[in-house]
Amino acid sequence: LYNPNTGTWQATGSMSTARSGAAATLLPDGQVLVVAGSNTYGYLASAELYNPATGTWQATGSLATPEAGATATLLPDGDVLVAGGATEASLAGGDFIFTSLANAELYNPATGTWQATTSMNIPRFGATATLLANGTVLVAGGSDTRSGQIVNNSDAVPQASAEIYTPATQQWQMTGAMAYSHSGATA
Repeated sequence: LYNPNTGTWQATGSMSTARSGAAATLLPDGQVLVVAGSNTYGYLASAELYNPATGTWQATGSLATPEAGATATLLPDGDVLVAGGATEASLAGGDFIFTSLANAELYNPATGTWQATTSMNIPRFGATATLLANGTVLVAGGSDTRSGQIVNNSDAVPQASAEIYTPATQQWQMTGAMAYSHSGATA
């Protein structure tokens, strides 16, 4: 835990599952949802909740698809939108590929469950997601593979495109593209 008043760090409870490329978001009740990611055993669909009052982690519902590099955005109604990411599959001969995803799911903190929502127009991992003042979510950049599958990150195609998710209609709409392609950026 980082203390901004002292500029110092302090150890806290460890997650039950090691994960890289996970998405995290602060929930209205003060807990932190950490979802998906990958580790030495592969891509993850699991999610955990961190309780800062106790310094402990608790498992919660899992995504439908194991993935890493997705975005997580708290919506005005308290649900969390998780969009995009990448997942892996094995090929004959033992090679592994990963595929960029356009899928999106909604997490309900009250029930700890997930439900599918409309997929993005473009598969992307490493994108940014920003809740806008009008309650919509802007997802911009990220990487995809025009063929749908890549063997390593160097095969990924950074995107300049952006799209907006409207929670009321659960629809995505393309919007103006950025001047430059970005993947792994911040917003």
